[in-house]
Amino acid sequence: MTRAEINAAVKLKAAKLKMIGTDVIVGDSIIVSKRTNIKDAIEEVTIQADYDNTSISLLDIPDIHKFITANCRLIITGKGKISQLTLNCDNDSIATNIKEVVIDIDTSNIYDMSYMFYGLGFTKKIEFKRIDTSNARHMIGMFSRCVGLSDLDLSKFNTSNVESMARMFDYCTGLFILDLTSFDTRKVKSMRKMFLDCIELTATDLRNFNTPMLTDISQMFSGCSNLEVINLSNFDLTNITDMTEFACDCFKLKQVYFPKNGAMCTKVKSLTEAFKSCCNLVEINLETLVGTEVESMDYAFNGCDHIEHINLKNFNPRELKDATNAFSSSHSDRLVIDLRSFNPREIIKEFIDYEDESEQEENTVESTLESFVNSFRWLKLFVFESRQLVLILHNNEYSCNSTGKVVVDGEQYIDMTDTLLKLKEDKDKLRTADDEHLCQAGLLRFVKYDKLTVLYPAV
Repeated sequence: MTRAEINAAVKLKAAKLKMIGTDVIVGDSIIVSKRTNIKDAIEEVTIQADYDNTSISLLDIPDIHKFITANCRLIITGKGKISQLTLNCDNDSIATNIKEVVIDIDTSNIYDMSYMFYGLGFTKKIEFKRIDTSNARHMIGMFSRCVGLSDLDLSKFNTSNVESMARMFDYCTGLFILDLTSFDTRKVKSMRKMFLDCIELTATDLRNFNTPMLTDISQMFSGCSNLEVINLSNFDLTNITDMTEFACDCFKLKQVYFPKNGAMCTKVKSLTEAFKSCCNLVEINLETLVGTEVESMDYAFNGCDHIEHINLKNFNPRELKDATNAFSSSHSDRLVIDLRSFNPREIIKEFIDYEDESEQEENTVESTLESFVNSFRWLKLFVFESRQLVLILHNNEYSCNSTGKVVVDGEQYIDMTDTLLKLKEDKDKLRTADDEHLCQAGLLRFVKYDKLTVLYPAV
């Protein structure tokens, strides 16, 4: 049928409905009708699309505001395969009145479901009686700012072709529990801000997620202030490049499960504020994070007041440019950070390998090291491999906590009190950090700057 024939048929059907007293609006290939559901004490507005490739956009329907009044259930139904469904609503008077949404139509021809329900802030329930998402490529912001939802049943969703879930549930501030065990995420590339500021969310099961294409998890759980557990144990993180604010301000977070085995995560460029203010987090295992490409980790663990163990044993950032306050305000008296692969020689190699460096280059590297040093002022214990030991010490101006230690293979240690170097096996080698011949014993060498002393292996 041509578009003209379809619209003629729609008008004919609408005329018949009017004859029996039904309130009707005729749109492009659709009929909108209204009735009172006495049993549920709610007004029902039905948008019916009986022809394929019909596009439904709520705000494009003429006079729709006259139908959607207080306490309304919006029903999308029909025999056709619709090509677009957009219920996102910038009209506050309409959004305020939609209390429930029922989807009962074939959506297999919709390839982009982004912002489909965006801003339905007073909707308490979205029911999917019939929906086909098998061809959907994008679900960006699909339920964004649906602040009235307390739960969602998405068990009928087929997400096997979805490439982006960015902002899918962001600012759904009423969601308590979200079951996503039916999701197929093999093609998803972005989960950026997926659960941003879901402040009431206490649990979400992501154990079935398989993510070989995933690159962006920045702000994924940022602001989920009631979330206690994040389980990414089955995630594939090999292609992740951005973890900025990944779980920032998750105040009640107690456990984070990252993959323990499998391919290493080598492509991450940013850890900025990744776990900032996770003040109830006790330990975190990031042993698969190699981080050779990490450029920024400023405030990464800042404010993790109760953390005791951070496993970064394979972490060796060679491109690090900013680590300001990465671990500062981590006040636990038992904090252990396993950084046995970390080698700041990669950062300062210009100074070790070359003597004639420009003042500009020196200031740049020194600034990076200084920010890194400053981040450790609450540090109690470090673990390194002995032959890769590289230690950045504060001078008196940037003094460490008086009990700060570095343990090397459980035997040697460096006590940073008053910036003194102590070797447990030979106390005669005790020197102050101001001594230019500090490491003549051959175990260590150091590069001294205005505010920093950098120690690195002599071999």
